[in-house]
Amino acid sequence: MKFKFVILMSLTVLLSSSSFFLPDHIATLIESKQATTSQISYASKLGLPSALKFQLSSTRFGSRKWLYYATKLADKDGQFAIKLANFYHQQDDFHNALIWAKRAVSFNNDAARLYLGNYYFLHANYSLTKKVLLPITQQKEALALLIKVAIIQGDDVFISSHLKALEDFAVGRELLVAINKYQFFSSLLSTELNQEQYSNQKQCTANVQMFATSLQNLKKVDKLINDFKSHPLNLYFCFDNVRYIPRSKLNCTHQKEQAIRCDESIWSTIAQTSNTRYLGLMLPEGGANVNAGIMYLDVEDNVKVFAHELSHFLGFVDEYAVATEHKKCREEQLGIFSHNVSVIKSHYQGSREKVRAKVLKMLSWAEQIKPSTPILHKSATGWMVGTPDIFDHGNSLDNNIIGVFPSDTCNLHNTLAYKPLNQFTQLLYFESDFPDEYIRILDENSEKHLMPSYEYNIAKELLGKNKDTLAFTWLERALSREMEGTPRYKKIKRGVF
Repeated sequence: MKFKFVILMSLTVLLSSSSFFLPDHIATLIESKQATTSQISYASKLGLPSALKFQLSSTRFGSRKWLYYATKLADKDGQFAIKLANFYHQQDDFHNALIWAKRAVSFNNDAARLYLGNYYFLHANYSLTKKVLLPITQQKEALALLIKVAIIQGDDVFISSHLKALEDFAVGRELLVAINKYQFFSSLLSTELNQEQYSNQKQCTANVQMFATSLQNLKKVDKLINDFKSHPLNLYFCFDNVRYIPRSKLNCTHQKEQAIRCDESIWSTIAQTSNTRYLGLMLPEGGANVNAGIMYLDVEDNVKVFAHELSHFLGFVDEYAVATEHKKCREEQLGIFSHNVSVIKSHYQGSREKVRAKVLKMLSWAEQIKPSTPILHKSATGWMVGTPDIFDHGNSLDNNIIGVFPSDTCNLHNTLAYKPLNQFTQLLYFESDFPDEYIRILDENSEKHLMPSYEYNIAKELLGKNKDTLAFTWLERALSREMEGTPRYKKIKRGVF
C-alpha cells in the first residue's frame, strides 16, 4: 500500500507540472505549425494569444468567428484593437470604431492615436485632437494635423516651435508654403491689408480682401477666386491675397442655419490705412450674405454663391423674397437704389405718355428699354405697371427683352418690386446664369450703386456700442471714399444706407 501511495503522489506532481507548462508547450507547437486541431481548440478556450491568432487567420474576414477571435485579441492587444476599429470604420459603424480605437490608445497604439486625431479634427473637436496627438508629435502625420489645429486656434507659439520639423517631410513643406503664402505670422491686428493683387494691379470697380480661419478655408477661397475669373462680373473686381485670421479674433453669434453675423467692430484693429474697399470672410458654417461692405461665406458655398454675393457689392439686389425686416421693401423707393430692382407703385393715373415717363425715371435700366416695349397696361383704375407677356400687336414676349416685370424681392411686404427681365437669374437662383443684359445695365454706371466700404460697417457697430467718437472717425473714413454731395454720400453720412 505504501508503494502505491508513493507512485500516486509522483503522478500527481508530474500532472501538475505538465499542466503548468502546457500553454507554453502548445504555443510552441502552434508557432512551429505542429499543433493538432484539438490542441488549438483547447488553447483557444484558454485565451492563448497564439491560438486566437491562428483561429483568426483561419476564418473568413468579417465573419462571426472572425469577429469573435478579433474581439478576444483586441481586448488585450492594441494592434488588434486598431484593426477592429478599422473594420468597424469600413462598415460605417463609427460608434464601435471609436470604442476600439480608444481601447487601442490605452495600449499606447500610435495608429489609434492618429485615427482618433483625424476623427476629432473632422468633427472640429480640436481640444481632443490635441490631447490624443500631442504624445506623438514626433510623427509626421500627427504634427501636420496639430499644425492645422494651431492655425485654426491662432496658436503661433506652437507653429513657430515646430517650423523646423516641417522641413523634413513633403506635407510639412506644403504647410510651410501655406504659412508663408497666407501670412500666418503677420500681425493682423497692426498691419495694413495686403495690396498684392491676383489681378496684376488691374483697374477695377471694387477691391476685395478675403479672409478665412483655417487652411482648408483659405484654399477654398483661393479656388473660388480662380473659378470666378470666368464670370462676367470678374472685370469689376480686384482681389488682394487671401489672408488668415484666427477664429479666436472673431465674435460671431449666428447658428448653423442662420445668416452669418459677427461683431464687425473687430475689423477696426486690422488696418489704419488701406485701399481695400470691401472685406470678405469665410467661416465653417452659416448662411452667406452681404452686409454693406462685408461679405460672409460658408465653406460649402460654390462659385455661383460667391458671384451672387459679390454682385451685391456692385449694387444688385436679390430677386427672391427678402427678409421682412429689409428696409428697401418697407415703402416705395425715394430714389433708385440698385441696378436690377425698383420698388414703386403698381398703379398710376394720367396720360400713358406722362405715366411712362414717370415710371422710367424710377428705373436704373430705363435707357435699356426700347421705346416700342410697353411697360404699362390698362386697368380699371388707370395704368398698371408691367410689361405684358404678350404685346398688344399679338407677339409673344422674348425673355431677353428688357422691360418691367414683377420681382419676388418684396413678396413678404406690402410694397411691389420690379426687375428688368422676365427670366430666372443668378439673383433669384444661384445656379442660374448672370444675364448679359445686366452687364449692359451695369456698364452704364458701374459705381452708381456701390455698397459703402467696410469702414461704414465698423462705424455702425461702434455706434451701437456707444463708442460715438470712434464711430464717427470710421464714418469719416467711409465718407472719404465717396464723392461729396452724391446720394450715397448723404446716406452714409446719415447712417441709413
